[in-house]
This record gives sequence, C-alpha cells and structure tokens, in this order.
Amino acid sequence: MDKRKIFLDTGFVAGVLSVLFGGGMALVYKAEYGVYSLAVFVILAAMGVLLIARSLRKDSGTVKKIPLKELAVIALLFITPLAGEFVGFYLSGFVSVCAISFLFAPPASAKSALKTALYCLAAAVVVFLVFTELLRIATPSGILF
Repeated sequence: MDKRKIFLDTGFVAGVLSVLFGGGMALVYKAEYGVYSLAVFVILAAMGVLLIARSLRKDSGTVKKIPLKELAVIALLFITPLAGEFVGFYLSGFVSVCAISFLFAPPASAKSALKTALYCLAAAVVVFLVFTELLRIATPSGILF
C-alpha cells in the first residue's frame, strides 16, 4: 500500500484545480463566448487529468508539498473574482494584493504596513485608470465600485 500523502502534491493539486476550473468554465459558458474559449477550457481540464494521473503513479518519485503560503495565494485567487461580484473588481483586487503582500513580506511596523497598503492602493488606481479610461473595459461592479 502506498503511504504517500498525495493531497498536497503540487501535481495533484494543480491537476485538481485545472479540472475544476477548466471543466467548470466549459460547463458554465459552453460555446457562449466562442469555440476558442471552450477549447481552452477543455484543454485545461484535460491537462489537469494528466497531472492527476501522473501524480498518482507509484513510480513518480518523491512528493513535493505545497507550502502553506502558496495555498493561501491559490485560495485568494479563487476568492477574489467571487468577491469582485459583490464588492467590486477593484476593491477585491486591492484587498487580495494587500493580503498577498502582507503574507510574503510581513510589515515590521504600522508605518511599513501603511506604506504597503498605499502601494497597493496606487496599483489599484492605475489598474482602474488603464481599464476604464484607456482600454474602456467594463469590469464587475459591486456595492462600492
């Protein structure tokens, strides 16, 4: 019996996420956005199945575990678009970028935390200006903007 813990294997997790995202998007959007989008989602799901199969092989070697910080970033990347529907694209993006910044570079003082938050706010403002003014792309608006 194989006693490897494959749940946190990088290939297994990437495969499951690819199958969930690609398969879910293919089922939800079908050919609504064109054949190309559907093909990309189906290919992504198929690649996920291959990653899962490769990680389940007994001769695949040692298991590379995903660090907790990377799991938190993956969770944030899934939560951010969902939160964007409720509170807005730019606010959810600002919060997730701040969270990732604080996760990988914890602030030493309140002053450095404020500085990081201001950088994240400036990035959100630049993204807002580029998307709305320059490119004229509509983004999900929520309660705030």
